[in-house]
Amino acid sequence: MGVGCYLSEYTTEESYLKKSDAFKESLVSSLIMFVSYGAVGLIPLFPFILFQNSHTGVIVSVVLTLIALFCLGVISSKLLKLKMLRISLRMAILGGIAIGIGLAVGKISGNY
Repeated sequence: MGVGCYLSEYTTEESYLKKSDAFKESLVSSLIMFVSYGAVGLIPLFPFILFQNSHTGVIVSVVLTLIALFCLGVISSKLLKLKMLRISLRMAILGGIAIGIGLAVGKISGNY
C-alpha cells in the first residue's frame, strides 16, 4: 500500500512540474488509484482460484501482477502525458520489490 501511495504522489508531483491543470491531474490520479486498488487488486488472487498447487499460484500471481502494474503505468502515463517507459518501469519495479519483500516475510515466518 505504501508503494501505491508513493507512486501516486510521485506521478502527481511530476505532472505538477508540467504546470498543467492541477484539478484535472488530481482527478485522473484519483481515478487511477481507485481502479488499481479495486479491480486490479483481484489480479493477484485469481491464480489461486485456478491452480490447486500454491507454488504455481504464486508464480502466476507474481507474473500477472507485474504485467498489470506495467500496464497500469502505461495507462497512467498516457492519461497524464508523462514519459511512458519510465513511469511503467518504475511502477513494475517498485511493485516487484514490494512483492519480493512480502514473499520473503512469508518465507521467513513459515507461511509460504
